Amino acid sequence: MRKLLVLILMIFVGYNSNSQSFYSTIVAVDAKGRTDSVSFGEVPGSTLGVDASLGEIDIFGVPYDSLDLRIIQRNTMCVGLNYPSNIDLKKDYRPAIGATWVEYSNFSFSISADTYPVYIRVINYQIELFATAFLYDNACIQSQDTFICDWSCPTIDTLFILNSSSPSTFRIYPEVITSINEAHHSYDLTLYPNPATDNFLLNQSQHKYWQQGFLIFVVI
Repeated sequence: MRKLLVLILMIFVGYNSNSQSFYSTIVAVDAKGRTDSVSFGEVPGSTLGVDASLGEIDIFGVPYDSLDLRIIQRNTMCVGLNYPSNIDLKKDYRPAIGATWVEYSNFSFSISADTYPVYIRVINYQIELFATAFLYDNACIQSQDTFICDWSCPTIDTLFILNSSSPSTFRIYPEVITSINEAHHSYDLTLYPNPATDNFLLNQSQHKYWQQGFLIFVVI
């Protein structure tokens, strides 16, 4: 009788940065060549709120400049994100991103400008996770999205080109799945039990980014 190999479950248990910090910078450039930028990422020991020791300063309530890019946290946001308080930041570092609370992994941005077009660009993307940038209108309807590769891929430049009628809010969500080519390393996989008659597991050894991953198969 022919045997059928069925994939039952794939789990990657947590993203582990091994106490390292990962940063990325988003830059806004308007038609006059003016620029503004923000920095975000993961710093072990940081908090979801304002960390003065990391240079984070809350500018919520400060009037927007002629070109002003901010990372924002709000009590109620699109896609069900809810933060303890309303915060505007130029730097926003979280204790963990990836396989963790969605509020930790989602970074929301607000842009204000008086001259268009405005180019939203990502530079120095040093987060070892793929990400997607989502552009939202005032009704929280997604109008555009852009894929961001991790640092093992070619540099990504422009995410969005905004005009005066474009939405002013976008979100970047580093995903849980990392690149199999991360830092051009190979990883050891172990099949057990070997030989197997019904169930077997494919195990990935621990390394500095993933705590552990495994695949469970059933042969029927």
